[in-house]
Amino acid sequence: MSSSLFACGENWASQLGPLEDAERREASETWRPSKVSLSFTKKKSIRSGRHFSVALTLTGNVYMWGVMAGVRLENPSILRFGDPVVCIAAGDKHAIALTRSGNVYTWGHGSLGRLGHGNMKTVVRPHKVTYFASEVNMSSVVVSVAAGGANTSAITSRGDVFIWGWNRYSQLGMGLRGGQCSATPRQLRHASLNDVIPAKIVLSDQHSALVTKKGQLYTWFV
Repeated sequence: MSSSLFACGENWASQLGPLEDAERREASETWRPSKVSLSFTKKKSIRSGRHFSVALTLTGNVYMWGVMAGVRLENPSILRFGDPVVCIAAGDKHAIALTRSGNVYTWGHGSLGRLGHGNMKTVVRPHKVTYFASEVNMSSVVVSVAAGGANTSAITSRGDVFIWGWNRYSQLGMGLRGGQCSATPRQLRHASLNDVIPAKIVLSDQHSALVTKKGQLYTWFV
């Protein structure tokens, strides 16, 4: 099944992709939805950061265009992973992907620990988050990922939630005692979540929210 993609907004970084309308393609912004000309048709999901866009196809391929970490891609370019990708997410200046085998990859700006690599280094290509590949840390596999602002998270098949990145407004759910940021995934622990089975987590710049499989909503921030 094929589908069409339309985009609008600022485009100085080519974040809208190759627009079919030549006049709009050359403009720094367009405020009317314009069709994007893509070489792939079977799109599963699209995610956008501040100046870039990421697309996941039904076959598990990931394409990116725009500007991220100082690299400019005027046309969609395929990103390489070890196996097919099943889920993608985008923060302000970074992105995350989950592969079919349960491996987690992040790339982009490394400031504030948003990539989860244990440091603040910027990575321009997808790099595996080794925390989730360690049998010492994990007793189950990651089944979904999320990103927002300078924060990132993952949910495992056992229902554990891991979160990392910026914590200025307690987005990591640990209060300000958790520090200004965490460059390594931390398990979200709170008495109110002891019997909760998470379905989805959504991250914003200054707060976070979790929806349970029973439809309950939890939020946290300062």
